[in-house]
Amino acid sequence: MDIVACVFELIGAWLISGKNIYGFPVLMIGNCFWLLAGKKNRLWGLVAVSVIFFFINIRGIVIWQQ
Repeated sequence: MDIVACVFELIGAWLISGKNIYGFPVLMIGNCFWLLAGKKNRLWGLVAVSVIFFFINIRGIVIWQQ
């Protein structure tokens, strides 16, 4: 699960670095996988940061659409 999360995070970062707004939803999918991995392994800090980054990505989408 963590490998899948890494793949989504890397692809999302690559898309954003190319000024492609679709990187944000890809990162959000990666955040969901990190959240699941954190919950499964009882890594509550990872769960918390995954939720925070999910909302940061929503903010990124809103800002880029303005």
